[in-house]
Amino acid sequence: LFRSEFAKQGNIRKHLEGLSTADALSWCKQILEGVAECHRNNIIHGDLKPENILLSDGVIKIGDFGAACWGSLIGHRRGTPAYMAPEQWADPPELTRRTDLWAVGVTLYEMVYGHLPFRTKADIKDRGKQPPFAEVPRYPKLPDLLRKALNKDSPQRFQSATAFLNDLQECTPSPGNSNRRDNALLFYNRYTGHAEIYRFESSGEMSLIRAHQWRMLWDFIAGWADPRISTH
Repeated sequence: LFRSEFAKQGNIRKHLEGLSTADALSWCKQILEGVAECHRNNIIHGDLKPENILLSDGVIKIGDFGAACWGSLIGHRRGTPAYMAPEQWADPPELTRRTDLWAVGVTLYEMVYGHLPFRTKADIKDRGKQPPFAEVPRYPKLPDLLRKALNKDSPQRFQSATAFLNDLQECTPSPGNSNRRDNALLFYNRYTGHAEIYRFESSGEMSLIRAHQWRMLWDFIAGWADPRISTH
């Protein structure tokens, strides 16, 4: 008989819509602290994803160790496809600390941008295919951090949860004023229900930023809060 703590707020999947970048970073720091503790005890989780990350009174808990292993595992493929690293699709597949950190990177990307970086197994396996790393308002270092976390060449990725966490600590918000707010058009798309902001670039072209909720849109216009956006 196993008994586990009850997480009052369930898994974080149900809380991703409208999540601020500040909260995404706070949660990711807690996730990495938990992963670091697992790795210190030579435990590879093997299936990190929003459904297996729980929230209780604002505190992150890592759950579901059904795919976990003691130390690195070669030759056995396990995990959830969208969160599996390229080397997990190799022949033979590898499950290591770095594959756990890849899954954390995918989860952070999803929390920040509102969608997965890769939609298919083929996208993950294709070394030449990279996801978009759009600017994140007030967090200029975040795209580069995500780019490193999702590097398909595993030696170029974060080598430990502590290294990932240290870089994440450096992703501090810049002042609220931003030139990108000074030159934009706002539309409401009645078919999708999304607020759409078109920003004019220095090249004269327009790029689309889509806010997920009107509350975040107001924060964006006011310039004092920290909305989560996704660029298409």
